Amino acid sequence: MLSMILASDPATPAASDSTAAALSTLPSGAAIIGNLAMVIIAIVAAAWLVSRLRRQGVSDSGGIRAVAACALSHRDRVSGMAIGDEQIVVGVSGQSMVRLHELSKPLPERETTLPLSFAIKLKRLRQSPLEESSQ
Repeated sequence: MLSMILASDPATPAASDSTAAALSTLPSGAAIIGNLAMVIIAIVAAAWLVSRLRRQGVSDSGGIRAVAACALSHRDRVSGMAIGDEQIVVGVSGQSMVRLHELSKPLPERETTLPLSFAIKLKRLRQSPLEESSQ
């Protein structure tokens, strides 16, 4: 009897039609995977952009250069800093930075080399076995 009432109710077919229409508008599996790939690509591109911008900002130090450094412990170090044409020795800890001495004779500046990128290291590793076998 209940099934007859539901079958004769005009709202029931409309509800099933709207449910079918809602199901047909759901994105397919390929569309979901494509959208997910676009989001992942956007995240990787944003991370790359941030790393590029961060590297460019580090190069400008405002005339202060680290000439030498020596780690005393896990958190403490002694550093030689060049400010303009003066050089000072500072003690650096997790909480503070203290000027220890002003140098009358400047320290020789250390060579600053950028760390090798993964691509350069891989290229050198790939070339080294070939060079050894040809010798």
